[in-house]
Amino acid sequence: MPKAKQLSVSHENRPGVLAEIAKALGDQKVNILSCLTTTSGTEGTTHLLVDNVNKAKKALADARLSRKPTCSMLNFRISLGR
Repeated sequence: MPKAKQLSVSHENRPGVLAEIAKALGDQKVNILSCLTTTSGTEGTTHLLVDNVNKAKKALADARLSRKPTCSMLNFRISLGR
């Protein structure tokens, strides 16, 4: 079964923050494979599957967009067509 690394980013819940995350990653040529953002009050968390976790962590740290990005391993199945 293929494995992927998920990057979880804690951030403020404000307009434009998701665009800022995407720009920071895009500027460093990090491809976003999947994205889910949740919010509660003034806080938000964005969960990302990216093609290069180390580059993504550095890009977010350099842009000061993440308080403390964390990584976790996920198992998932890939099904191509049928």
